[in-house]
Parts: sequence; C-alpha cells; structure tokens
Amino acid sequence: MDRSVELLSSLVSIPSPTGSTERAVESLRAWCVGNGMDAVIDRGALVINPGARDLLLLGHIDTVPGEVPLKVEDGILWGRGSVDAKGPLCAAVSALSELPDLWDRVMLVAVPDEEGGSETAKRLRDELPEMPCIILEPGGWDGITISYRGRALFDVEVNAPRAHSGSNELFAPEVAIDLFNKLSESWRPRVLRIEGDQLRTLMRLDIRYPEDEMLVLHEIPGVTYHSVENTPPYSSDKRSPLVRSFLGAIRSQGGTPAFKKKTGTSDMNVLGVKWKTPIIAYGPGNSSLDHTDSERLDIDEYARSTGVLKEAVKRSLSSS
Repeated sequence: MDRSVELLSSLVSIPSPTGSTERAVESLRAWCVGNGMDAVIDRGALVINPGARDLLLLGHIDTVPGEVPLKVEDGILWGRGSVDAKGPLCAAVSALSELPDLWDRVMLVAVPDEEGGSETAKRLRDELPEMPCIILEPGGWDGITISYRGRALFDVEVNAPRAHSGSNELFAPEVAIDLFNKLSESWRPRVLRIEGDQLRTLMRLDIRYPEDEMLVLHEIPGVTYHSVENTPPYSSDKRSPLVRSFLGAIRSQGGTPAFKKKTGTSDMNVLGVKWKTPIIAYGPGNSSLDHTDSERLDIDEYARSTGVLKEAVKRSLSSS
C-alpha cells in the first residue's frame, strides 16, 4: 500500500470526534516527525513547520460523531472523516512531506475543533501574520472552492397566551412552525432543535445565506430571537495568484479545473473576516458525503489531489 494511503487509513481508523482528538493528533505528529518534518502540538492543534510564514495549509482532524467502519474495497476507502476532512488533510501532509526545500516557507495546521466552534481558527486568524491560505476541505481533485455561504445560528423563543384548543388562537409550537414557513420562502432554514409546549416553545435554527443577500428575520408577536452565531459569507478572487497556481496544477495532472461555491461554511469564513490575503479551499472527495453514513473516498482521486497540492504549493511560492 502506498505510504500516503497508509497514512490516510491509519488516521481514519482513529476515532476523533470534536473534543476527543488527542490520539489522532499524536498519531499524525509521529508520522510527520518520522518523515523529517518539524511538528508540534500547540493547544490541541498539530502545527507542522511552525516558523513558516509564506503559505498556510489549514485543515481539521476532528469529525462529527458517528461510526463508519474503516474498509478499503475496490479502490474506495470508507470511514468517518475520509472525506471531511482527513482525506484533504492527509493529501496535504503527504504532498508537503515531499517538498523539504519548502518546509521553511509552508506551515500546515490541523485543528481539533472545526466541527465545533472553530476556536483554533479564530486564534490563528488573530495571532498569525496574514499569508495566503489553502483550506483543506473536499471539493473534488479538479475543483477549486472559492466561496462559502454565511451561517446564522440562532435560538427562537415563542411565547403564546393560554388558549382553548377549540379557539383560533395559535399555540406556541404553531407560531414556531408559521415562522419556519415564512423563512422558508427565502432561505432553507434547518431546525436543529425544538422543544416546549403550547405556551412556550424554543427552537434553534440554522440558516446559510449567500454574500449578496441580507438575512431578514420576521417580526412576529411573542417571538424573540437570540443570536448564537453569525459567520459572514466569504468569496475569493478568482484572479488571485493562489487560484492561478491551482488552475495550472490541476491542468498539469490532466484535469479541467472547475470553480466550486459551497452552501455550507468552513474555516475559510473565519479567516476571511479579517485576512485580506488570498484564501481558497481544496481537497479530494465528494462533499455531499460529509457527515453521512456513506462517507468514502476514491483512492485514485486522493492520489491525484496529492499531486495537485504538491504542484500548486510549488507554483504558489515560485510566484511570490
């Protein structure tokens, strides 16, 4: 088995839901050190080449909960995190391990909390000097992700007066449903949690919104909104040197590049709030399999993306 595939298989075999990533982080650190790289654990994150300041590769080693048993069959590797996002992370680590002449210029960070609150990405955003950044997320080996939607996460509290079930007065859950339907006319809200009774209902909503739209919440009597998170959308400049490096790298591997615009969010949004340097997302895998019980990665695509990352890093730094 190819060493980069062995790395991926090994890392996917270690469960690492957010909050329980220590064993996976240490395993990846040991692999990096064994292959000559400087790798340290800093506040739960793995930092490879911590002194580098020309290019940042930012991935995450944590996954959502739930088991997808590891197996390799007919050229496909199954397992939780194979797509989101240990596949992209391992492809980048493998590519970087083959570029020793650039280790003093390229930092790679595997964060432990992207599926949580992205606190590590926020810290890196505020502590590191700005540099071009490649977010390691799935988009296909020939895809370049240039935008993510924003995310509004909020709790809705509905209070309704006491009423007889034979009256026309709406109970609190019915007001919540009415609000959901109104929001659905413009967006696709997701209900993450709902509980309560006819007098008081609490509902947590998750809405992803594009850059050119403003999120408007309907004013309804008895309804109070409590903001939990509001992450702005982010779009990258398709003309940036970083994008050009990936266009050339994908073509060099025989691919036809395609720009991707994601409906979710990632640490690209977190850095993009402050950083003005180019940021794109790249990595192997079908993102529609994220968080599902069918999470799996084509090994040939994984190998192709490793080649693209290696070439893109070289091109990016040669032009800077």
